[in-house]
Amino acid sequence: ILADEPTTALDVTVQAQVLHLLKELQRTNNIGLMIITHNLGVVWDVCDRAMVMYAGKVVEAADVKSLYAKPMHPYTWGLLDSMPSLSSERKADLSTIPGTPPDLRLTGKACNFANRCPYAQDICSKEVPELVEVEPGHLVACHRQTLDTHLERAKGGK
Repeated sequence: ILADEPTTALDVTVQAQVLHLLKELQRTNNIGLMIITHNLGVVWDVCDRAMVMYAGKVVEAADVKSLYAKPMHPYTWGLLDSMPSLSSERKADLSTIPGTPPDLRLTGKACNFANRCPYAQDICSKEVPELVEVEPGHLVACHRQTLDTHLERAKGGK
């Protein structure tokens, strides 16, 4: 089953029903389920593995638990940081990813996220990073993440 944004614009009750139906169809028919979504809560609830895409390219792929526990691409960090938290003691402003998405007609010559990335270096605006396995089962397309060196996410996730 390929489900493209199956829960967009649905209230939480109907969303839960749709997700339950998809999981039930998957289980009873022993078939695969691929969900395309911007809703990271749906990813956590339904998926075993996730691929994070930016400007049409995969920037990170891992099992969902690893992706949430140790995200490794700056775009993934931005996505996770922009999710509201119910555990906050005080009301905090939602985090945003600065800048604007690239013109897709001009992509493919450098890292597509370079103009928005606070960790970008010169190489990021000159070469497309390859998707490499930096930890077992965890692939990242970032010049700053390699087998030998890992860029660490800022404390507190921000």
